[in-house]
Amino acid sequence: MKIVAKSQLIRLKMWFNLLQGLGLQALAPGLDDEVFDDWWDNLSNRLSGQVQKEVNSLVILGAWNLWNHQNRCVDGAVPDLNSLVLATREDLHLWSIAGARGVSFLLALAPTIS
Repeated sequence: MKIVAKSQLIRLKMWFNLLQGLGLQALAPGLDDEVFDDWWDNLSNRLSGQVQKEVNSLVILGAWNLWNHQNRCVDGAVPDLNSLVLATREDLHLWSIAGARGVSFLLALAPTIS
């Protein structure tokens, strides 16, 4: 039986919650996906064309926000899954406004994200 660190659970929940809001929760990493690069590579290889580009944009943004959140936690902040997911969703909207077409398409598929 594996022991899962709290930081790994936060990462897994963040990806699930973020992807669930877009109807893509089936793409979220699982407990067996221990290495981020391997998960992303496998995910990217399952997709093609514009969908692959869109999901890759989402993964880049999600990874960036997760990395920043973890750095803040090292500096003393309390891990906060809800604020992490909300900040990433807000950044998705900002990317869309800035003209990131793939992100705009993903957001159009998920009208529940505000």
